[in-house]
Formats: sequence, C-alpha cells, structure tokens
Amino acid sequence: MKTNMMMHIRIAMTLLACFFFTSLMAQQQDSTVYPIVIQFNSIGTGVPTDSALRRFIISYKKKNKIKKIRAAHIGPMGREGEYWLCFLLEELTPKQAAAFRKGIKNVAEKPTERGSTVFVENMALGENQISGRTTSSSVIF
Repeated sequence: MKTNMMMHIRIAMTLLACFFFTSLMAQQQDSTVYPIVIQFNSIGTGVPTDSALRRFIISYKKKNKIKKIRAAHIGPMGREGEYWLCFLLEELTPKQAAAFRKGIKNVAEKPTERGSTVFVENMALGENQISGRTTSSSVIF
C-alpha cells in the first residue's frame, strides 16, 4: 500500500514538473532576448534626452565603419512618455558588440538633467509584458 502511494506521488510530481517546464519553454519562445535595453524613466519631470546616446552611437559607427545599428523603440511605458530602446546587435561582430555594450553602458548610466536611464543586459521581453497601448517601432541609427 505504501509503495503504491509513493508511486502515485512520483507520477504526480513528474507530471507537475513536465507542466512547469512546458509552460516555461512556451514563455521563452514567445519572448525576444535583447542584449542591451536602455530604459528612459521619468521622475515627475519627463524623460531624459537621448542626445548623448545618439552621439555615442554615431561616433561608434564611424570609428568601426558600421553602416547602421538598429534598435526597437518600445513605448510609452508609463504616463510621462517613458520608453525603452532595445538593441539586438545583429549588425555587429561579437567583438564589436562587446565594445559597444561597454561604451553605451558608460553613456547610459551617466546622470542627466531630468529623469533617469537604466541599462539592462540580456533582457527577455515578451508581448505579455507590454501594455495594450504600448507600441514598438524600429529605429535606425
């Protein structure tokens, strides 16, 4: 009797584990992993400007002879125009991507006149994490 109960518990645990991993795999398939995400946040005074970031990208492209760098502009993320710039870095070699990541992190983390920026690496973003009024558009630097 005890053996029978243990077998039923093992089967139930196995089924639960399979269900958990299947749902986890489905979530991963529905999301995109962005190597770099820069979040532009407001602290009651609007979002910070992205001019320093744009200057860095233009300089980086020129220095490394890269034609374009793409990002997804996702927003609004809040009531004050918060948005995210999400970079896939598909145009860059691994070495270029590492240098770009290091340089853009330094620019993104510097304090600005208003609001704040947050640098996030390897962020998985799925449609279920974005509100209905949020849109995504392609930005080419």
